[in-house]
Amino acid sequence: MAARSAVQERYVTVQQVADKLGVSAETVRGWLKSGRLRGFMPGGTRTGWRIRESEVERFVKELEEGGHDVSDR
Repeated sequence: MAARSAVQERYVTVQQVADKLGVSAETVRGWLKSGRLRGFMPGGTRTGWRIRESEVERFVKELEEGGHDVSDR
């Protein structure tokens, strides 16, 4: 199956990522600000960050391959 196109990609919020990974929203924002996790602000700071689900999956895989527990970050 082909990779998901940008049109079909689902975007999640900082809080949704935090809930999924069992960390605080501030931890997720830190990852975004440092560039470890990629996201964007479609409406500027007023609407907050949006992160592709595929990016969250990539980030978790990177952490697992590095032997890091997500909650340690």
